[in-house]
Amino acid sequence: MASAVLAGALVDWRAELDHLKARMGSAFGRAEQRATAAAFVDGLLSGAERKTGWMLAEQAGLAKPYRVQSLLGRSRWSAEALRDLVRDYALEVLGDPGGVLIVDETGFLKQGRHSVGVGRQYSGTAGRIENCQVGVFATYASRWAIEECFLRAKDDLGLDHCEARSWHGWHRHMTLVMAAQAFLATLAATQARAAFGKPSEDKTSPTPHDAPEAA
Repeated sequence: MASAVLAGALVDWRAELDHLKARMGSAFGRAEQRATAAAFVDGLLSGAERKTGWMLAEQAGLAKPYRVQSLLGRSRWSAEALRDLVRDYALEVLGDPGGVLIVDETGFLKQGRHSVGVGRQYSGTAGRIENCQVGVFATYASRWAIEECFLRAKDDLGLDHCEARSWHGWHRHMTLVMAAQAFLATLAATQARAAFGKPSEDKTSPTPHDAPEAA
């Protein structure tokens, strides 16, 4: 779990997380949006079993999920602008002249039919036709690291827990998860430098930074 990673961190992860939230802030026009987005990322990094709107609202101490639902739905802000901020944040630590950008898809298995894009289609995750969503991501990583990245993002950060009924909300959820994933990858690189007293030589930590509308 991401919470376990933070508990065992060798560096001041709270300061790094505050730094990320401050950078994210310019993507949001209102103070309430910035506060809700920060709480959303906190929830993604928490030990909550499911990272749905209700669960994230509960994790943030909110009586109702309306603020979280509004963040993904009707409030005005640009997921594309946040995506670009997350990309720049990640590349500052993980960027490498030999790095490559790889486009890959991953399936999100679903039980119901109300979430956007859900249907019976082939999922590489399941290796068969299933009731699922399929998301396409551009990832800065090696090929094997991509699969590990998707697995960690699903298990730890709720990449596949989105219940949005529009592509608009789906894209926002994915972009906020990418911010949390970039934070964890950056934290790992920073810890490597702290442990070995030199820049990390492994800059292939996976940081998917773009989530085009799913197939």
